Amino acid sequence: MKHIFQHPARDEQPTLWRTSGEHDNSAAFNEDLGREFAAGLDRRDSEENVATNGMSRRNFLKLTGASAALAGVGLTACRRPEAYLVPFTRSAEWAIPGKFLYYATTMPTPLGGIPLIATTFEGRPTKMEGNPLHPISNGSTDAFA
Repeated sequence: MKHIFQHPARDEQPTLWRTSGEHDNSAAFNEDLGREFAAGLDRRDSEENVATNGMSRRNFLKLTGASAALAGVGLTACRRPEAYLVPFTRSAEWAIPGKFLYYATTMPTPLGGIPLIATTFEGRPTKMEGNPLHPISNGSTDAFA
């Protein structure tokens, strides 16, 4: 059989304490609290703090955010220079126009290198695939190749 426990009633806004010293309202706790949070400093931006410090924390953060945003807007004109892939002006001696050239190459990785076959057409690389003659890879590649 299920038993329903009756809990005592609770306040809507219960009083919470950080330490037992605050609960006891001891003199040592009040002294430490006074040293930690000076009387002139308030957590919120009051008119007195703005008058003494010159600027509230909220206005300072607004100004900092706006200056960072405007600095980012100014960097939109900084672009990488454009580079074009163009075919050879002087072709290799053994190249036949309209035929592919194959080069054995490697792609470096943190663990070594991946052997690849690069297919080029008129000096432009068109395809990278694994080297089937290499004993380690047997023609396989990874997603990065």
